[in-house]
Amino acid sequence: MPAVGGRPPRRAATCEAARPVGPAWHGGGERRMDAHMVSVTMRPRVIPKRLSARPGTPAAVLALATALLAGCAGPATQPRTDPEPAPETTQEQSLRPIPDVGHLVPKPEPDEADKVVVVKSLRQLRLLADGEVFRTYEVSLGREPKGDKLWEGDGRTPEGHYTLDFKNENSDFYRSIRVSYPNQQDWREARAIGVHPGSNIMIHGLKPEFADIGKGHLRQDWTEGCIAVTNRQIDEIWSLVPVGTPIEIRP
Repeated sequence: MPAVGGRPPRRAATCEAARPVGPAWHGGGERRMDAHMVSVTMRPRVIPKRLSARPGTPAAVLALATALLAGCAGPATQPRTDPEPAPETTQEQSLRPIPDVGHLVPKPEPDEADKVVVVKSLRQLRLLADGEVFRTYEVSLGREPKGDKLWEGDGRTPEGHYTLDFKNENSDFYRSIRVSYPNQQDWREARAIGVHPGSNIMIHGLKPEFADIGKGHLRQDWTEGCIAVTNRQIDEIWSLVPVGTPIEIRP
């Protein structure tokens, strides 16, 4: 092909390889081929240019491509942190309400009772101060515990409102505090049926020969109408109940 412009014509790149003529032989682990000329057209290697280096690419397209690539990776997440509360000022601390814990603090026990209540059906003697019970004792009653006392020797414990009007430290039953029975109502009821209402109704302890049984006396009602407790209990009642204290005996 004639030269153009004084330059020699461009020839295709060739690769020539020679091999010996004749049958293939096997020796030494090698393989030989028949000799002939092989012409191979070689294509030039094309190296792609980077997108950023491509001429004429608008900057907006590059920015969009970058944004799309970043979006595939997903947005970067930051750990959530709650804002720290602002410290309280001294004034705010002073304005906070103080919880009422007064009901949790036990009240001191009164020095003495201002009323005594006996509940016959429960076999209880209660010491009260300002309307609140602060001591309770188990008691034994007269041998006929049900009903109001009507006459002397009926074995019943009276019911009604009375006063503890006398203390006897030399009682046959260790110590005793007298109930002001009979009152005017009791006298009228007894006279209406022609009997004596009786007297000497006491809160008392145990005789010396029975002092060791303690609360064993509660197994039955055994008095002639009095209200019996242990000797240790009558000591407490003696110290907490002054003479003149009102007593109410309920059915």
